[in-house]
Formats: sequence, structure tokens, C-alpha cells
Amino acid sequence: FNASGQAGVQIFVYGHTQQTTLGDGLAHSPNKYPARQSLAASQAIARLHQVHNERCLFWQQNPAVIDQGVFHHDVIGVGSANVKFLHAEAIVDQANQLARLRARFETICEEHLHIIEVPAHRISVADAVASYLFNSQLVQMPTGELHFIAPIECQEQTVVRQYLAELVAQSNPITQTHFLDLRQSMYNGGGPACLRLRVQLTQTELAAIQPRVLLTPQLYVELVAWVNQHYRDELRVRDLADPELYRENCLALTELASLMRLGDDFYEIESA
Repeated sequence: FNASGQAGVQIFVYGHTQQTTLGDGLAHSPNKYPARQSLAASQAIARLHQVHNERCLFWQQNPAVIDQGVFHHDVIGVGSANVKFLHAEAIVDQANQLARLRARFETICEEHLHIIEVPAHRISVADAVASYLFNSQLVQMPTGELHFIAPIECQEQTVVRQYLAELVAQSNPITQTHFLDLRQSMYNGGGPACLRLRVQLTQTELAAIQPRVLLTPQLYVELVAWVNQHYRDELRVRDLADPELYRENCLALTELASLMRLGDDFYEIESA
């Protein structure tokens, strides 16, 4: 979606066009780490979701950055509304691909696209991976400006912090940066981008959603209490064969369905 909420341009980023082996000599194949996403899978997603061809772009991730630990595009680029923010070494044939994106976006969305490329001499790929700079969120405010939600590692790295300070001072829709301590998520390989999935809804669509599935301070307190009550402190291999674990899980899911008010038939305990 573009800034005005209309259908926009979908970018699918893949790692390989066919199954490859490391060091197989193909022109665009990593040598150290496997490329995870395939072009065929990306095309299938676009087709099955009935995304029109003119609204799709397929980019191949730079194999050189895959070998530096960039397994997914969200570690090297992020986009929202009318801004695409990415590292200068993110994708194959980047200059031409960005030109195609700009032309496609401005034709379909009828507004200017801000492309912000971070040069390698300002922030290296290694620093981008270590700070999870691009694994951030761009959140649009009611005024139309964008706020950059970044992990605290970006604040702790001098070169990244200085770059972001310059970024918000420039002429682009990004006006503020917020640093959050997400270390527990980061330790499991996920930064702010792991919360990036968003679905834009009209007021009518929003009103049709079960209210208890939208997080509120009160619901948060209740969910924490549910976790503290039902999550085991440890799980051993032999526990997987214990029927009691199954019964515990069934009870936990039943109580969660009740807490979320999802209906009596959402989850039913089966006989163990």
C-alpha cells in the first residue's frame, strides 16, 4: 500500500532462481551460506494472492551480503508508504531495479517515491547486520510523516546513531527516530521487523474484528498472567511422551480462547 492507503507496489525478494549448492560457480550464488528464498516461491505467492503483474517486482538479494549474514531482505532494507530505505549493496543490479521501482510506484500511486540508499562507506554491511539497522519499522503518523523504530543497538553503535541523526535532519518523510530495548527478541534473531506485518483496515473492517484480539493494557496484563500460569519453566525430551503435557496444553488453549472471547467452538479438548 502507498501513503494514501491505496493498492501500491509489492516487492518480492528472493535468494536464488533454482536450487544451488555453495560455490557452484553460478553468477548469482552465495559461497558461504545458502540462499533461502527462491524466485519460483515468490512468483507462486504473487500468483496465489492474485497480485497483478504490473504491481509486482522481483528482486534478487545480493549473494555477497547473504554471505555476510543477511539471510532475509529485512536485514538489509525496509520500506513503508512512499519510502524505500536500503543498503547500497542490498540487491543484484540495484540501480536498474530501483529505477524500475520508482517508475512503477510513481505511475501506479501518483506520488513521489523517496529512495534512501545507505552507502557502504557510511555503514558497512557488517555494521548493518550487527546493529539490525534495517530490521527496523517505519511507522506512519496521522500527519503523514514517518517515525523510525529501531533497536537500541542502533543507538549504541556510533556510526549508525550518527547516520540516523543526519537522516531525520534531511528532507524526507522520516522525521523522528525511536530506540527500543528489544534484546530478548534480538537474542532469538528478531528485531523490530519481526513486528512489521501490518494490514490496513477501513473503519468498517476494524469494527468487524473481535475486540479482544486487539492488544490493550488490560489484555496484556491478562496474557502475562496466562503465560505465567501455563508455561513450563523447562521442557525435557521425555516430557514429549507424557500425556500430562498434552492435557496441560489443551487446558491452556481452552483458557486462552476464553480469555480472548473467541467462542466456545474455537478450541475443544479432545480425549487424551
